[in-house]
Amino acid sequence: MTVKGKKITPEDFPKYYSKAIIATDLPEYELIIYLRSKQKKEYHKMIQMKDGHFKYERPTPPRVGFFLWLESIQPTLGTRITLQVLDAFSISEHPRKD
Repeated sequence: MTVKGKKITPEDFPKYYSKAIIATDLPEYELIIYLRSKQKKEYHKMIQMKDGHFKYERPTPPRVGFFLWLESIQPTLGTRITLQVLDAFSISEHPRKD
């Protein structure tokens, strides 16, 4: 994944982000991922491009209603189901080992 021009590997992900929220944009059902930054009090909005990859769109700054709502969300899906959802929306570049 590339955020603000910086490639984030799966191993580096926990260094930069404390939370990932998977959402859809209605009515198109386009996948959106909000990443909670550990460096700043903000979420990075990642949108899916037509080729299936994700790109950074913009930050969600603190003290805004939407940011506060994102902060209050508790996990609702288990890891296995979440990974299956992501796989359904993602390009298969490398086979995953379960």
